[in-house]
Amino acid sequence: MKIIAYTFIFSLMTATMIAQTNGITANLRGVYLSNANTGTVIGDNGTILHTSDGGVTWETQQSGTTEYLQAVCFTDINTGTIVGSNGIVLRTTNGGMTWASQISGTTEIFESVSFINENIGTAVGYHNTIAHTTNGGAIWILQTSGTTEWLTGVCLVDANVGIVVGTDGIVLRTTDGGSTWAVLENIFGNTYGDLYSVSFWDKNHGMAVGYLGRPSISRTTNGGVTWTTQKFNSIMGIFSAASFTNPDTGTAVGYLYGSGSLIVRTTDGGTTWDSQISGSTRWLNGVFFIDANTGIAVGDYGTILRTTNGGVTWIWQSGSPTGIKNNNHISAQNIFELDQSYPNPFNPTTTITFQIPSTTYVTLKVYDLLGKEVGTLVNEELHKGNYKKVFNGSTLSSGMYLYRLQAKDFVQTNKFLLLK
Repeated sequence: MKIIAYTFIFSLMTATMIAQTNGITANLRGVYLSNANTGTVIGDNGTILHTSDGGVTWETQQSGTTEYLQAVCFTDINTGTIVGSNGIVLRTTNGGMTWASQISGTTEIFESVSFINENIGTAVGYHNTIAHTTNGGAIWILQTSGTTEWLTGVCLVDANVGIVVGTDGIVLRTTDGGSTWAVLENIFGNTYGDLYSVSFWDKNHGMAVGYLGRPSISRTTNGGVTWTTQKFNSIMGIFSAASFTNPDTGTAVGYLYGSGSLIVRTTDGGTTWDSQISGSTRWLNGVFFIDANTGIAVGDYGTILRTTNGGVTWIWQSGSPTGIKNNNHISAQNIFELDQSYPNPFNPTTTITFQIPSTTYVTLKVYDLLGKEVGTLVNEELHKGNYKKVFNGSTLSSGMYLYRLQAKDFVQTNKFLLLK
């Protein structure tokens, strides 16, 4: 693999945080902007939010599901696709006024989706799942990935060329529309690390973000054949997503342990990065820029951040503590909630807090990134109330793990990191 040395320069930019309330408390997972005014945000419990004024206000759209929605992609202002848990695929052709469910052929969790036009798209997810359509999702065909890793990000460059990334530094590349996928094994070498999102702006230039002991960004200039990894040794956290508008300008987001939201920006193709102030303490899961200045980032507990000046100022719209959800007033005690564990990262114990609104059967389980169950914290009927469970990872190796709460139709999965 070709290795290129990069210099990392972090500077704290002066920024003003303006707090607003969007009335949503669900964790938000993905965002897509069709233009500077029109955008869609998706998240847990079937949450879909739509803006037509650049994110100043948000309206709830009806998804028809309680699955958690992980990723969204639009090809024009009207035509879009959402994917999420239990193999769910939703499609709109009227800007989200209505969403129709499609048959994906799998019950795996979809993590990412990319469409190159209204017909051709690919979705990827857990247990090496790749689904491809050439007719707008009327038919989804499962493809052979050639790997056993979980797939977390996909970007189609054109009808033939696409890149997929996943756990253990895996990169997949196709030049024939997914009929075959070339597997580039762990681009980190023998070092453990995961990739969570990938963004390309032409056939050659792209970046993938993730975790390699510290937040990391991997860069390619030859269409994903070789990658150079930039490891941010000066900070402790994880990058969840990135968005680039040209070969020079891009923003990556995630979580900075002990502080809150992590946002960094480059204007020189990734040679140097500046940290930005968000004012939020929440984990950021998604980001999308429509141009160099206009972007939106989303995260846990209804967090929406928006900027119109490239991140010099982020306007923060936090989830409402009153529990207003789906345009209906609901008591905060009458909703399901799964909080981010604390501490995170942890060694060897961490506390998971959750809330259930009525007596129901509950499971809370921990999985590794290959989907193997490594711990069960709850598997019984519980009464309405708030609960805390301590997870002990003393018998496990260092790495990223998932904890999943399921109660009735509510399902939510969060990430935590064991560091020894």
